[in-house]
Amino acid sequence: PAQCTLGDLYFEGRGVERNFETAVRWYTAARQSGQLTAEAASRLAECYLEGLGSLTADPDAAAKLRQANYTANETALLNLI
Repeated sequence: PAQCTLGDLYFEGRGVERNFETAVRWYTAARQSGQLTAEAASRLAECYLEGLGSLTADPDAAAKLRQANYTANETALLNLI
């Protein structure tokens, strides 16, 4: 969950300089560990769609991210509380 939060901070530029490369790095780490939230996936999809953060624009990758089910990830995170 912290990886998604860090990605959000860099994606939005909240308290840090806006940096899409760093945001993509944190979102990708969260995705690889199975902790990507639906909101973070949407932002990562936007990066793929627009070619942000040194990504090559890839509408197919963006669509896959937006269509995936992240409910299981969020349920698992809630169980940690």
